[in-house]
Amino acid sequence: MNCQGHYAGLFISVNTNFGGAVNALVPGGSNIYNSDPGIYTCNLTYTVGSTYSATHIKTGSIPPVDYTNIQMGIIGDSYLKQDGTQANWDENFGTTLPAVAGTNYTWTYNVNFIGYHDFKFRQGFDWSGINIGYPEVTMAGAAASYFTNDGGNFRVVSSGNFTMVLKIEAATEIWTVTATKN
Repeated sequence: MNCQGHYAGLFISVNTNFGGAVNALVPGGSNIYNSDPGIYTCNLTYTVGSTYSATHIKTGSIPPVDYTNIQMGIIGDSYLKQDGTQANWDENFGTTLPAVAGTNYTWTYNVNFIGYHDFKFRQGFDWSGINIGYPEVTMAGAAASYFTNDGGNFRVVSSGNFTMVLKIEAATEIWTVTATKN
């Protein structure tokens, strides 16, 4: 809360940071945690010489993101480019639009991966959009164990041909990668 004003000819400036919990505000307290995403109306009341109080009332739900026009591809050094040379984080693989079923969006890739190399999923052809690394997803499928976390990237632990399905459930923002070794 930042307030400025005049009182009896004096300039008053108040700067504070409240945290803790909505029903137990603490000046300088930790961030207020909210387990129910949504749109809220928040009110903060201060009574001079007394206490602070706050309320927050959920007034709506956050609409799901529409990924219909989001092209996603694989970027890294774990596959061969179209010219037959190994990628070096310089050329996307399989950038495409998703299949859409309600608020579920899926991108499917058939990739010949090179073991002990890394990749990510990224939007479009540069780093200005969404980029998805290992920590951001739930791994699923019979071949999930062929992939590990390497500094935020997917590390391929064994070479082979894989079908990778990236699924985003927009209503919950749950991101899943299902790996199948072909």
